[in-house]
Amino acid sequence: MLRVNRIFSDTFEVTVLDETHTVDVAELMLGLRIDPVDVGEDLRAQPGSFAWVAVLAAQADYDAGRAKQSLAALRAVIGKELHADNQGKSRYDRMTEAAIDEEVTIDSRVLDMVDDYGELARRAAILTGIREAFRHRRDMLNALAYGSRQSQQAET
Repeated sequence: MLRVNRIFSDTFEVTVLDETHTVDVAELMLGLRIDPVDVGEDLRAQPGSFAWVAVLAAQADYDAGRAKQSLAALRAVIGKELHADNQGKSRYDRMTEAAIDEEVTIDSRVLDMVDDYGELARRAAILTGIREAFRHRRDMLNALAYGSRQSQQAET
């Protein structure tokens, strides 16, 4: 069930170049706000904010990709072990391919890694969304600055 009145709050850690940074999603979302009085300050801070979020998103995407590769490798290793165990058995005791695939899927190590991958993929998706929001924020700031320049020129 979706709670509409709940304030979104999430924090997690991302390690960039051996430094661990705590990402506060609510704080990043607040950083998307534009001060209608002083657009200039927002324009000055925008490139650094966007770059920082882009680095975090890229690292989170990389981490999720590595976890996905590790998951595929683990599945392959477990499948190979089960196939090896299956070779010495009589025809009636052998597991079918479907049974081996099911055993691989329900293995506790695979389930743990699936959870880890899901969390890393979620973080990457959140940061990618925030990165795109900062990109749109830049466009809005440019439009506001252009409008401000036009109004200043009209007054002179």
